[in-house]
Amino acid sequence: MNLSNNKKEFRRKAILNDALLPLLVKTSIPTIIGMLVMVIYNLTDTFFVGILNNKSMTAAIGIVFSFMSFIQAIGFWFGYGSGNIMSKKIGENEEKEAEIISSIGILFAIVIGILIAILLWFFVLPLSKFIGGSASENLLNFTVEYLKVIIISIPFGLYSITLYNQLRLCGNVKDGMIGLLIGMAVNMVLDPVLMFGFKFGFIGAGYATLIGQITGCIVLTNLSGKNGNIAVDLKKQG
Repeated sequence: MNLSNNKKEFRRKAILNDALLPLLVKTSIPTIIGMLVMVIYNLTDTFFVGILNNKSMTAAIGIVFSFMSFIQAIGFWFGYGSGNIMSKKIGENEEKEAEIISSIGILFAIVIGILIAILLWFFVLPLSKFIGGSASENLLNFTVEYLKVIIISIPFGLYSITLYNQLRLCGNVKDGMIGLLIGMAVNMVLDPVLMFGFKFGFIGAGYATLIGQITGCIVLTNLSGKNGNIAVDLKKQG
């Protein structure tokens, strides 16, 4: 516990007292990498689905991930909102207040994520048509099939983006980046394994993305309780 507190205090003093330019470089590079993770998820799925040599399948991946950019923005909304207040409270040495804000931000992300997923599940066909999947019958079928799996990943995606931004804005950009990168790496490994090894084909890319998102959540949750970070505790609501 004492070691954790020392790391937390060291990070707080570094943010408050270090030279601006080195601090900006130190925090910005992991931030850029973290924001590219969703793009790399898309590129990975597109690459392996492209091997199947079916234009409708490849197009469906792009259509769904274009829509998921909107969902990602919601995650950044919760993450930036709670993370900025948390960093302010930590700077003011109000640790308990920061813990409460963390819990509220994460809880909202999970609940909203579940509600969005349930709503979209019941409207998956009209949603697929609306976002561009109606150009052909094959494209629509593949868009619906892939979107159903990605919809399940929404609560996990919002949770991981929120927690990543909380860690980043509270000064620990490294742990936040590690959590997202491990999830991305799992997706990259599982894409060919599920698609070609287990012969799931096109939909295997969706399952790989889902498992990658879940893995990222687990890693980020584990890291949140280490290295002086504020641990995830949904019971701390004030």
